[in-house]
Amino acid sequence: MEFSVESRTACRKILLTRPIAQGRMLAGELMELGWDPVVAPMSEIRPVAWRQEVLAGVQAVLLTSANGGVQLARTDGIDRMLDVYCVGRATAAPLLEAGFPRVRWARGTAFDLARLVRSELGPGQGPLAYLSGDVVSRDLAQLLGPSGFLVRREIVYETCEASSIPEAVLEDMNLGRIAAVLLLSARTARTFCRLVGNGAGKDACRRIDAIAFSGQIAAVLEPSMFGRVEIVGAPTQSGLRKFLAASARSRWSSRTERKRTRP
Repeated sequence: MEFSVESRTACRKILLTRPIAQGRMLAGELMELGWDPVVAPMSEIRPVAWRQEVLAGVQAVLLTSANGGVQLARTDGIDRMLDVYCVGRATAAPLLEAGFPRVRWARGTAFDLARLVRSELGPGQGPLAYLSGDVVSRDLAQLLGPSGFLVRREIVYETCEASSIPEAVLEDMNLGRIAAVLLLSARTARTFCRLVGNGAGKDACRRIDAIAFSGQIAAVLEPSMFGRVEIVGAPTQSGLRKFLAASARSRWSSRTERKRTRP
């Protein structure tokens, strides 16, 4: 089945591969930009029991994902006056909503967070508690250890990979109804590529653009699997929003211009 360039450009559907709760939150924002989001989680977040004693005597809590923030906010008996340092604004959001007043956030990467911690905290003021998932792309203990910080890492949730692409999503892919897939982590990108590569969506995927949150994520993709691979210029929530807004304008305004200039 062949699809014209114009029909693919006209499509506004974008696959959101984050866990379902985060995907639904992001969907609302993308609808405002003109996209038609389709939530297709490539993973499931499962809370695990964790030791609150890890917070005893710490000068601050470190978070690199919104899932960690959700688990901290939902835990009974947590001191809401804790100093919490987050990788970005989206990670801080669950804590701000839960009434944590002493929350700071960096510009969106683990390196940014490490720089913020080094600039505002001191190794001699006490250890740091790093609440994370079972898998992390950057270990804050390794980033901050050379500066003298003691980082206690505690796993508060685990990420379980999806075993298949939803049938409805595969149908949309095969019918040329999906314009792009948004990939916000290297692990999610690998899972999507594995499931598509092993299933019925491999050929259809070549008509879809992959939008990677960073160059690190784009590096795990096989470019020949997709129509094209695009990289968000600034790996932050505001950077992502600006990129997707510009992408929407580019895709659909160019289609409108083609219609206007037809003889």
